[in-house]
Amino acid sequence: MERLGLEFPLASDRDGVLVRRYGTFDAENEIAWPSVFVIDRHGKIAWRSPAQSKQIRPTVREILVQFDRLTAAD
Repeated sequence: MERLGLEFPLASDRDGVLVRRYGTFDAENEIAWPSVFVIDRHGKIAWRSPAQSKQIRPTVREILVQFDRLTAAD
């Protein structure tokens, strides 16, 4: 995270545990739908954006707006 200048952790899900837990795994097609989750300090989902295709995803600006809302609420 230091290299990217981030002050928060990012999750990597090599074993597919998170995609199943967060409901973004498509078992029929054996893929995970691209999704973005913003998790608050207490481990709760503050915002989510599950995609229905790999072409339709939230913009960086949309994600940063959610971070701003989360930090303003603290």
